[in-house]
Amino acid sequence: MLESAPEAFSSDYEQNKRSSLRDFANRIQTDEDNFIIGAFVNSKMVGTGGFYRESSRKLRHRGHVWGVFVKQEERGQGIARKICQELIARVGRVDGLEQIHIAVTSTNQAAKRLYESMGFVAYGKAPKALKIEDKYHDEDLMVLFLDEARGPGSGP
Repeated sequence: MLESAPEAFSSDYEQNKRSSLRDFANRIQTDEDNFIIGAFVNSKMVGTGGFYRESSRKLRHRGHVWGVFVKQEERGQGIARKICQELIARVGRVDGLEQIHIAVTSTNQAAKRLYESMGFVAYGKAPKALKIEDKYHDEDLMVLFLDEARGPGSGP
């Protein structure tokens, strides 16, 4: 993912490649506030999506989706939508979580359309958020308010 679509991630392929397996394992420890899901076709992972919740007491009502990616050859089959649906369903059951944020490269129209169709709304732009070699990439900042996604009367 990091190598084939560097503008889609703030993580860097070369830097991650140098990390030890132990460092990587420590970063992907999972619980309801921090997890990664995978999408599989014929037992091969073709997509991913991750979530982490803010740890500060004042920010614990917020979480972040990251790393949503589907291999090029598997795109157009609704896999990214299924990943997002699963992420939203899973975090929707987390006590006290009210909103999910995501940052998407401004030129990635397909991803922005997907997130909008899932109920995310744009609230800002991070200009020059990523710098890859000498080229900058803006990010659109989007949020999904879970009470609105759940609908009226559905509770927390």
